[in-house]
Amino acid sequence: MKNLLSTFYTHVLDFAYPRICVACEKQSTESESAICFDCLWSLPKTNSHNLDENVLESKFWGKVKMKNVFSFLVFSKSGKVQNILHALKYRNNPNLAEFLGKYYGNEIKEVVSADILVPIPLHKARLRERGYNQAEYFAKGLSDTLEIPLANDVLVRNRNSITQTKTGGRFNRFKNIEDIFSVTESGIETLKNKRVVLVDDVLTSGATLEVAAKLLYEAGIKELSVITIAAAI
Repeated sequence: MKNLLSTFYTHVLDFAYPRICVACEKQSTESESAICFDCLWSLPKTNSHNLDENVLESKFWGKVKMKNVFSFLVFSKSGKVQNILHALKYRNNPNLAEFLGKYYGNEIKEVVSADILVPIPLHKARLRERGYNQAEYFAKGLSDTLEIPLANDVLVRNRNSITQTKTGGRFNRFKNIEDIFSVTESGIETLKNKRVVLVDDVLTSGATLEVAAKLLYEAGIKELSVITIAAAI
C-alpha cells in the first residue's frame, strides 16, 4: 500500500511539475535523471582519453606542462552541452554535476592516475550567489568513481574575474586573471610532491587553468593533469 501511494504521488507530481531534460529541454520520464536517456547516449563526447593526438593538450603547449588534458563533452554554442552548463551554473543543480563526474569517471578510470583532485574554486561572493561550486561537485563525482581524494581547500579565489569570453584576446584574458588564486597555508603541505588533477567545468582558452597550474607548480606539485566537463575544440 505504501509503495502504491508513493507511486501515485510521484505521478501526480510529474503531472503538476513535469521533469524537463536540461539538455534538450523536453519532458522526460520519471525513471530518467536530469538528462534524458536519448540525450545521455547522444551527447557529443571528446573521447580525449582515447586519442593519440589530443588537441586539448595543445592549448597548454609552451605555457605549462600537463600530463593529460581530458574533457567529457564538446562545447558548442546553442547546443545541448551549453544547456547542461547553463543548468549547472544558474539552476542550482549540484546533483547533476556530481552525476556527470561519476559518469565520466567510469569512462576514464583506466587511464587516470593521481594523488588528489583539486577543483577550480569560486570567489566567495559568487559562491553565495550560486549556492555551490559546480567544479567541486563534478570533482566529487570523479573522486567517488576514480577513488582519488578530493582536496577542495588548497586553492582560494581572491577575486572575481570578468567572464573570459568577454575580455577579448589571450593577453587580455590572462591579465584579467593574474593573481586571482592563492594556495592556502595547509594546501602547501597537501600539494608537495603530489600528482594533481585540476578540475573545472569548461575549457575554452585555458587561461584560468594555466594560472592555477603555474601556482600549483610553484607550491611544489610533482605532476599535473586537467579534467573538465566540456571543452571548446
